[in-house]
Amino acid sequence: MKKGLIIVILLSLASIMLAIGGKSIYGGFGWFEFGTQSMDIDELNDVIDSGYGLKLDDMFYTIGGGGYSIIDNFMIGGEGKGILANSDSDQTKKVTYSGGYGMLNMGYMLYRNKNIGIYPKLGIGGGGMTLEIAENGAYFNNAIFSGMSGCVNYSTFLGDIALGAIYTHNGLIYGIQGGYMLSFSKDNWQIAEQSLPNGPKIGMGGPYIKLILGGGGFSR
Repeated sequence: MKKGLIIVILLSLASIMLAIGGKSIYGGFGWFEFGTQSMDIDELNDVIDSGYGLKLDDMFYTIGGGGYSIIDNFMIGGEGKGILANSDSDQTKKVTYSGGYGMLNMGYMLYRNKNIGIYPKLGIGGGGMTLEIAENGAYFNNAIFSGMSGCVNYSTFLGDIALGAIYTHNGLIYGIQGGYMLSFSKDNWQIAEQSLPNGPKIGMGGPYIKLILGGGGFSR
């Protein structure tokens, strides 16, 4: 994972250097996205496995959207993303892990011709995950009064560094973006807004890739 982060940083810096002296770009675009992201959940899986014999996959599917305004090549915008549920179950229990995050992004449209644009970007924001454990077939009163289900939350500040490319045709935007998400907290677990110490150390950070589809326009 660290090698992937280093590669993204080096490519972004090299691209910015190549872009110095280029033509000014103005405009903006918005998008819908679908992607995959890896997360560090080894310690969480150790806990779930020891307690229930279940295990979660460390690769997650994501879905979301966002947008950028571009002024003299500089890009500013934001995005929101949902992390689709990852689960495992047996005849008695089901464990589900899902969440989402929001980011404020800044970037630079380092290259743009009639159809193609290339940009590095940095982001900062926050996100959270929810771990749910439920007994299959439990009734409502059993679930809330007898400990047959449970729900704990994890939250963290996030950083993001990425490199993206878009293709524009008749106002439509098609693109791909790859990067690395940084998670600045490893053990911030809570239940009903009360801290849970000694929880497993995890991270929402990791490499990701996503496809985007949207619309926008550009001028020089």
